[in-house]
Amino acid sequence: MKEQEPNKKINGDTKGGTWKNNITEKWGEAVTSGDTGFQAVPDILIKNQTLLGLDTVDMTVLLNILIHWWEPEDMPHPRLSVIAKRMGTSVRTVERRVKKIEQLGYIQRLPSEQKTTSDGRQMTVRRFNLDGLVVKLQHLAKGARTAVIKKH
Repeated sequence: MKEQEPNKKINGDTKGGTWKNNITEKWGEAVTSGDTGFQAVPDILIKNQTLLGLDTVDMTVLLNILIHWWEPEDMPHPRLSVIAKRMGTSVRTVERRVKKIEQLGYIQRLPSEQKTTSDGRQMTVRRFNLDGLVVKLQHLAKGARTAVIKKH
């Protein structure tokens, strides 16, 4: 699961741009100024959310977890209270949805651990292992490729 390097062309890109340039060109300052950015999410997740058993609230919780996952080896660890605040809902609602997504096998909330921040402070975090989601989406993608091949 290697992330596309910023200077490499995207498959099928006929203009010679990079994925980062293409995103910047489309969204401008919405992804480039201050503490903004963008999220890389496979389309197959969004297109198959119902098949995956995820409703809109589940998806919003999951996207809020995924927003913190940029390096494959550095599992995300957003606080549930932060997700709840962003969504305008209660922490308990987010806890219930995280539990549901865990029961579906897409995420695993790991035990608490201590992390040293960039400024040397210690903080307690609970990381999310997303291997279940990755495996499921890869399986769906293989099925989608098979379906396309069978049509032709």
